[in-house]
Amino acid sequence: MDGAALRRTCICLIVSVWIHVVTGRAIGSSNINCGSASTTVYLGAVNEGYTGDVELVSAIPVDTIVTLEPDLYPEHLQFVELSFTPGETTATVRTKKPLDADVLTTTDRVLYYTLVCDNNSRNFRRLIISDINDNSPVFEKKFYSQNISESHALNTEVLQVTAVDADITPEFSLLIYTYSPETADFSLANSGAFTLMRPLNYNIVPKYNFIVTAMDGGGNSDTTSVEIIVEDVDNLNPFFSHSLYQAVIPENQDGVLSEIKPEPIKAQDGDTGINMTITYSISSVSPAEYQPNFNIDSNTGALSVVTSFDREEMDSSEISVNIQAAQTDDPLKTADAVVSVTVEDVNDNAPEFDQSSYNVSLLVNSLANLDKNITVIRVSITDDDNDNKPEFSSSSYETSTEVKDAAKGKVVLTLRATDKDIGNNSLITYSFSEGHSPHLALDSETGEVTLTSDLADVTEDTTLVLTAEATDHGKPPLSATALVVVNIRITSSEGVAFLNSSYNFSLKENENSGVTVGQVHASAGSDLYEVSYGLRTHEDLFSIDSSGTIFSTKELDKEEQEWYILDVEAVDNRTPPTSAVALVRIQVEDVNEPPEFSSDDYKASVFSIAPYKTPVIQVKASDPDVGDNSRLVYSLPAGNSSFDVESASGQLYVVSAADLGGKTVTMEVKATDPHGLSATTTVKVVVHGSSDVTTISLNKPADIVEDNIPELEEALGKALGWTVNIIQVQNSGGGESQTLRASVKTLVSFVAFDGDEVVKPQEVAKKLQREFEKVRAELAKVLGDDVRFEVETGKDPPGFSSGQTAGVVVGVLLGLTVMGLTVYVFKRKIIPNRRRRNSKETWADVGVIFEMFKLNISSIQPFKQKANHLFVLQL
Repeated sequence: MDGAALRRTCICLIVSVWIHVVTGRAIGSSNINCGSASTTVYLGAVNEGYTGDVELVSAIPVDTIVTLEPDLYPEHLQFVELSFTPGETTATVRTKKPLDADVLTTTDRVLYYTLVCDNNSRNFRRLIISDINDNSPVFEKKFYSQNISESHALNTEVLQVTAVDADITPEFSLLIYTYSPETADFSLANSGAFTLMRPLNYNIVPKYNFIVTAMDGGGNSDTTSVEIIVEDVDNLNPFFSHSLYQAVIPENQDGVLSEIKPEPIKAQDGDTGINMTITYSISSVSPAEYQPNFNIDSNTGALSVVTSFDREEMDSSEISVNIQAAQTDDPLKTADAVVSVTVEDVNDNAPEFDQSSYNVSLLVNSLANLDKNITVIRVSITDDDNDNKPEFSSSSYETSTEVKDAAKGKVVLTLRATDKDIGNNSLITYSFSEGHSPHLALDSETGEVTLTSDLADVTEDTTLVLTAEATDHGKPPLSATALVVVNIRITSSEGVAFLNSSYNFSLKENENSGVTVGQVHASAGSDLYEVSYGLRTHEDLFSIDSSGTIFSTKELDKEEQEWYILDVEAVDNRTPPTSAVALVRIQVEDVNEPPEFSSDDYKASVFSIAPYKTPVIQVKASDPDVGDNSRLVYSLPAGNSSFDVESASGQLYVVSAADLGGKTVTMEVKATDPHGLSATTTVKVVVHGSSDVTTISLNKPADIVEDNIPELEEALGKALGWTVNIIQVQNSGGGESQTLRASVKTLVSFVAFDGDEVVKPQEVAKKLQREFEKVRAELAKVLGDDVRFEVETGKDPPGFSSGQTAGVVVGVLLGLTVMGLTVYVFKRKIIPNRRRRNSKETWADVGVIFEMFKLNISSIQPFKQKANHLFVLQL
């Protein structure tokens, strides 16, 4: 062979290999039909975001002009363009911008375009685009606010948040809503609706603030802020600041009771957000005979004596005045309290004789040395019988004072005692009979308890307990005692409070119950009071003891719920008690668990002529873990030269199945998580040869047939008694058949299965003829009574030629070998305007590639005859 012949042979080989290798890179390839018939070809699927060659178009008649035109949807041409040079027999449809499935909502992610020959023959294309999770959810608003009444009905919607995901595939656009901090007061549905679960209380929580997260199936998320403002409802009665008040008034005195302990009378509306005006009244007085003696200001609550008392006429010095506070808008909403009034005796009565004069007759001789005249003697009589002991106004006195307010001589308490006796017998002296404190002094005359210093030496809360004694001046003296309690506080505390308003703890999933989660701490502000703890939420999963330590009571699973929000309440033993609530966030930490496949085995089928990267089946494993632990990598642990799997998606695809026709390939697919835990499943792929395809023709348009493929499969399967899979629908330009000589003819190619075995086309054809009427009757149910069909025999399946079969095989085996030369030929033959390389470089490359080809030619001996035939055709 001379040099020129060798060069021609190499060029023919290179051009042939180039056509098939480049075809493998594009999404699909086809021979254009510039005859009178229209054809429809499906391409893909391909993931959105793809850029590059879409379709390699071959068999363009010489001197034919091919154009790219819209098919039903003009806007689809924004994604593709045609690269074609007049006079060439090939063209390329490539992307103008990344493919976007989310835009193609009206066509269910199918891109429509048409290749039109200059004789107006139309070649319809349908490019299937797979949606990927390339969009994150987006909330309609970044801040939601809602005012609701605290009387809002339970189990009803409060607020709706909405996020939208632009991905159109449900598994990507389906959102899950969560919020934090969680509370048992509300639930959040996956529709974005907040529902009220527990009664609201404005006085406890007047406002809720949440962060809401919307997350799609791929972990993409967005957040928004939610504010729920509770509006107070007039549903609580008013209350007095104290249930018992004490006052003292001397007898014979009227007017306002100015010294009321522990503080002036005050009541307020229990609904602090409304704070309705209060009116005061006296409901009763005991003894009842003294009710007219008192009056209360209806607006201020100031209690006064309008008719003074005479202590000497009273059986007891104590009077109980029952007062009531009522709301002005609803007099049925009331509160009650008692004012204990002590009437003090005043020394306002001189002794009285029971008669104005007393006469005594005496015998003259009985009085020695006295004048014989009668003398009148006046005798002054004083009550000297001490028959009443003193009475304190209260059996006990208690007060509190703070060190910061202390000063020497400050009065912290005043003791009051009275004695019903008169004269000296009613005079009282005060003293401490039991207990002693260097910080307190008691005035013996006034009963005032004062501080002896500024308490600078007191460094901690201290309670002083003493016994006061009131002693009269009678003979013998009588006395009474009362308990005196003085609380000295270092700092002011209005009630119990947590050291932190919120706490964050973590717990590993699947831990046994009884595990310590963490500890909270609250203080009553004084050692005088004790604090107890309780849970207001998730009592079924956690417990808390008296020290504030939180324990788990059940095993927790992060995959079920990652965060738990607890409301922990602390209550002290004041009277009345005070309480506080802290927020505790508990995160369940992930423990790596192995993935699991949804099935132990998968079954699929594919044709031996399927090109490289043809999808076969997608295996799917799920990982119980969340976050990074759930990212799985798929692989074929034993390797396979005919198939491979995409590591991220689990999509099994064809590498080369040309020599597997009629065989079943079994392989193991492995899913591995980032920490090395894995699971495996078995995939069985039945590889059909192109000779397994049966083709029939129908007198119905291709688009109608395409729209009814599932129904046609069922109809054919029912008539034949086998399982039928339709693999292609193609328009044809009529035909010689008398039955189908009408203008419409559509070719339908399918494979029939009897169980797992493929039924030979010859047997299928015989049964179609034998059961002709039965088949036509079933087809008529789908396509109408005028439907007709014929069996197409002696033909390759539409779109499958022996030349293409050999071409795919050659392309797969030699693709990698001639990659470098492909780039060169592409530049030289397809884009002639670009800079060409010199002849030495060109033939050097050809020589290298030819040597590489010789090394590989032995691997394609079974296809040598077909390949040579293909080379001749290409030449």
